Amino acid sequence: MPSTKPRRAIVIGAGMGGLAAAGALASHFAHVTVLERDVLAGEAAPRKGTPQCRQPHALLAGGLQALCEIFPGFDDDLARAGAAPVRQNLDIRLEQPGRDFMPRRDLGLPLSYFMTRPLLELTLRRRVQALGHVEIRSRAEVLGLVAGEAGEGVVGVRFDGGGGEETLAGDLVIDASGRGEPTLAFLEAAGFAPPEEQVVQMGLGYASVVLSPPRRGDDWLAAITMPEAPADRYGMFLLPIEGGRWMATIDSMNDAELPEDWPAFLARAKALRTPTLYEAIKDCAPLSEVARFRAPGRFSGRPDRLRRRGVPFQPDPWPGDERGGAAGGGPQPAAGRTGRIGAVAGGAGQSLLRRGAQRDRDALVVVHEL
Repeated sequence: MPSTKPRRAIVIGAGMGGLAAAGALASHFAHVTVLERDVLAGEAAPRKGTPQCRQPHALLAGGLQALCEIFPGFDDDLARAGAAPVRQNLDIRLEQPGRDFMPRRDLGLPLSYFMTRPLLELTLRRRVQALGHVEIRSRAEVLGLVAGEAGEGVVGVRFDGGGGEETLAGDLVIDASGRGEPTLAFLEAAGFAPPEEQVVQMGLGYASVVLSPPRRGDDWLAAITMPEAPADRYGMFLLPIEGGRWMATIDSMNDAELPEDWPAFLARAKALRTPTLYEAIKDCAPLSEVARFRAPGRFSGRPDRLRRRGVPFQPDPWPGDERGGAAGGGPQPAAGRTGRIGAVAGGAGQSLLRRGAQRDRDALVVVHEL
């Protein structure tokens, strides 16, 4: 019997959001194609499209649950790959102003996993690649979206896969490219004014270094020192990662200066309001250079308020009709939200498809990658 599934879905971007979306789409489409501009290595390696990849990443309970719903047993995949399991609250020493240090109890929560971003992506990418009808094409730079008849809807993607321009037709396009640039360019060409955005400037920064095992007691596996705002603008994380290594991170608020090298990193750690983490790392051997990252402002898009240029805004006459949307955010890896939002976005798409939203062909969904 011929398949009644729509023929093809296209996902732009092979980050956490794009990979989760591909997994969610796999059971609803005969073919799923993921287009990624970067070179995707067969090992856990940094890539240009994830500038936050040298900062710490934690997959907390919500993100892990969402990914396991799409990829059953993904927690076991992470464990086999070497991610460090940590019991939330019990294994983490949290130093918070006025409550140093927070009492730790076993709340019976699922394990969290700490690892580098490249390992997290590689583990998820291998699960996606194991799906026989999902293809991930690296070095595929998207040039634009293809409009349907009379300029309505999206029916495909133009891209350069290294041998010149190609066009791939699709029943559904997921834009998980980052900031949705292909979508914004398509809307502008179609005569729409830029969608409204609400931006909150965070002024957050991270400086991270990979270390040999630190000096610590047997009573914690990870530690966090939080600043006493507003006078103090620096905090610190110390987390286990794969390979028996650790990652130390100085985080700053209000655009405070970040350390550039190991001596400056140690000096900043020594100046923290508690000595715990400085004492833990002062004799460690740095295994990497200090990597710095400034987090952009968090934003939320308003695709529900799109309007053509010169036409006053009209409220959606079908407020309950879910035709796609935008999830806002920015890379905040140390907060553990990177995998969670990408996974939840993929899970939300899966829920819509199960409820029959795939009946709306020529559709476009935007997932802001983290």
